[in-house]
Amino acid sequence: MKLIYIFEDNSFDKGNITIYMDNTLFATLKVKNSVQDGEMKMYNSSGKVVATFAFKNVKLNGESKMFYENGKIMMKMNFKDDEPAGETIFYDEDGNPVK
Repeated sequence: MKLIYIFEDNSFDKGNITIYMDNTLFATLKVKNSVQDGEMKMYNSSGKVVATFAFKNVKLNGESKMFYENGKIMMKMNFKDDEPAGETIFYDEDGNPVK
């Protein structure tokens, strides 16, 4: 595993982290006040985004999405303080909501 930290200033408490597994991009995430805060993206071995998550103070807060290999949305769900909040919506491979 390889981690690349890019901080916005000399305080080292705000910036971005890029994670590589076997020299392949695996994830990107944002750090604020020295903790995960902001969007996290996860990638497949081809470099396509397979999931996005919203964090606030290290906890899942906001909309999270998963994607099919073709880039279409697979699932959407919301979180509040690491707990699922509201309806989870699933989609078929064409991006249409599944009833």
